[in-house]
Amino acid sequence: MSKRWLEFSVKVSFEYVEPVFNIFSKYSDNKVVLIETKNGLLEQDENLIEIVGWIDYDSEFCNSIKLIDISLSLINQLSPIGELQKKIINEEEWKNQTFSPIRVGENLIVSPHIIEPPNPSDIIIPLNPGLSFGTGYHPTTRMCLESLEQNLTTNDVVLDLGSGSGILSIASFMLGASRVISFDIDDDAIRTTKDNISQAKISGNSLVINGTLPNYNVSQNSQDITVANISSRVIIFLSKYLIGSIKSDGLLIVSGILDDTVLEVIRSLKKYGGNVHRKRKIDDWNLLEIRTS
Repeated sequence: MSKRWLEFSVKVSFEYVEPVFNIFSKYSDNKVVLIETKNGLLEQDENLIEIVGWIDYDSEFCNSIKLIDISLSLINQLSPIGELQKKIINEEEWKNQTFSPIRVGENLIVSPHIIEPPNPSDIIIPLNPGLSFGTGYHPTTRMCLESLEQNLTTNDVVLDLGSGSGILSIASFMLGASRVISFDIDDDAIRTTKDNISQAKISGNSLVINGTLPNYNVSQNSQDITVANISSRVIIFLSKYLIGSIKSDGLLIVSGILDDTVLEVIRSLKKYGGNVHRKRKIDDWNLLEIRTS
C-alpha cells in the first residue's frame, strides 16, 4: 500500500505568515511550504498567502493536527484567518509538491523551476524540496542565504552542516564556491540534496555525506565558510568541531538559534576561540557570523 499524507493548508494575510508558518513547521517536522505569492515572487502585500503542511497519515497524527487547530483558533481571535483545509494525498502527489519562486537578499531567487531572471544580476537557485523542506522562506534559511550572498567569494570551499533540501549548498555553488561538502543525518535529506544538486547541473566539486562532524573528509582549519542551519542544542554540542573546521580567516555561520539560547551558544563558541563578528535577527530567530581572529 502506498504511503499516505495528511495535507493541511490555510490562507492568511502577510502579517500572519510568520506565526502560522512556524506553527505548521513545529507540528509537521518542517514539512511546510508557501504556495501563493504575488507575481511569482514573495512580497509584502495585501494578498492572501497559502501555507501548506504535511503529516504522515499513517503515524499518530491526530494530536499534531489538534494542536495546529488550537493554535490557529488563538490567532483567529486576534484577526480572522482562513479555515484550515485538510485532505489525504498519496506518495506521488506528496513527492511532486512545489512552491512559488521566492526572492531572498539582493539578487537570489529560489525557484522550483527554471525562470528568466527578472534582473541581469539575479541568481536563480533551482530547488525541488522533495521529502526535505527548506525553500528560503523560513527566517533561519533566509538569513543564511543572505549571509552567504554577502560573504562568499569565488572559489571558496564551503561546508553545509544540516543540508536539508540542499538549498544552502546549491546557493554556495551559484555564488561561486569551488567545493561544497554537505552533511545531514536524515536519509531523505541526503537523497534530496543529491537530487537537487544534480538537477541544478552543478559543475563544482560536491560531496554529500550522511553524517556529522567530526568527519575524516573535513580537515582541521580547511573551510573558507562553514554554515550550520541547525538547532542551538546541536550547535553547542558541536562548537569545537564547527570552530575547528574553518580557516584562520574563515567564517562560521550558525543559524536556527532562538532568543533564549543565544547567549549560551555564544559562550560555547567563544570557549573554542570563536568571536561574534555580526549578529542577525528576524523575529525570535538569530544568526551569528563567527570568526576566530
